[in-house]
Amino acid sequence: MKEANSQKDNLPYTVRCGSFPSTAQANTLKEKISKKGYFCFLSGSGGASVVCVGKFATQAEAQKTADDLKKKGFSGSVGTW
Repeated sequence: MKEANSQKDNLPYTVRCGSFPSTAQANTLKEKISKKGYFCFLSGSGGASVVCVGKFATQAEAQKTADDLKKKGFSGSVGTW
């Protein structure tokens, strides 16, 4: 099981769905997206909490998820984490 987690950690692409000044605001969006069945996590930079969805090996895989999120009413852009 640990090996599977380390492989997931090495995947460079994610879908960024929002940046918030507080963790509480970020967690609200994270919970909404998680309830739709997506793997979400928070990433921080410069004092902001960024809501990220998924970890992907290719930009194309991440874009497919970003497109799916948009159909469900969420915004998202592909980036590296």
